[in-house]
Amino acid sequence: MPQEETPTPSQFARVGARPRTLWLLLNKKALADEVLRATVDEVRARGHAVEVCPIWEPTQAVRLARLAADSGADVVVAAGGDGTVNETLNGLHASGRGEVALGILPYGTANDFARATGLFEGTLRERLLFMAEAQPVPLDVGSVNDRLFLNVASGGISAEATTETPRLYKEMLGAFAYSLVGFQKLFHDIEHTAEIRTPQWQWQGQMLFFVVANGRYAGGGYQAAPKALLNDGLLDLGLVPDVPPDEFPQMLAELFILADVESDYVQYLQVPWVELTCPEGMQVNADGEPLYGHEFRFELLKERRPVFVRREAAPLKESDRRRGG
Repeated sequence: MPQEETPTPSQFARVGARPRTLWLLLNKKALADEVLRATVDEVRARGHAVEVCPIWEPTQAVRLARLAADSGADVVVAAGGDGTVNETLNGLHASGRGEVALGILPYGTANDFARATGLFEGTLRERLLFMAEAQPVPLDVGSVNDRLFLNVASGGISAEATTETPRLYKEMLGAFAYSLVGFQKLFHDIEHTAEIRTPQWQWQGQMLFFVVANGRYAGGGYQAAPKALLNDGLLDLGLVPDVPPDEFPQMLAELFILADVESDYVQYLQVPWVELTCPEGMQVNADGEPLYGHEFRFELLKERRPVFVRREAAPLKESDRRRGG
């Protein structure tokens, strides 16, 4: 694979920054990227220390991220998909070192949180230099029971579709595979009975799915929470109650095409916490990582995690976006 051309100076690089120690946790796709290998060499040539760690099996990123933090890393970069990012986040949290920054290089199927950071733009070289030499932004971190998430936790049909999408579908269709399986489940699966509680609102009944979001995107670029900000101290709750089959087309148009938060089919609130009870049990995903249970509590941690984002592109509070990167 040919190397990328050296770009002109941009907002990503920060000349004269002190050397940092970076650990790169690479999934199989990232390991095969020759451009990334050359970029690592350049980062080292600029005085930074870089440890490269391959990820071969599930949950390995949790252990490696904790080891990196315990070993004195300044930055831990998750080079993978949303699952790799989530495991890295949970490993950093387990270390107790809240100052270690999280970086993201998107090498997954959906890459929804990477999309929210604004780091889809620019070359690979710019992105990695940005994480070596720029300043991260403290972001909210959500939790569902004992699992942390940065982007979105979801339940019902949406969570089941994520878990049940075959690997072959993802390799052939990319992020569209999630939508395909979701549509199939929508027309063939039964709804869930649940009770939802927030500080100012309660609901009980049958639902198709819900999201509790810190970021805006889910399912490979679908805007699941259009009002969400990554550092506003609130979670965005979107609930879709059961819908008669003859109204499915209109519901899907509003959800997937219009992304209208005022939709007749969506209950949308911004809240500090959410509690959900499902008597028959429910599949919930936190950044794509599956959980199963009958009772769930979603809330934000008191501590924020420094994460590399492009301030002008990421959904942040206006005061933080104006400060520049």
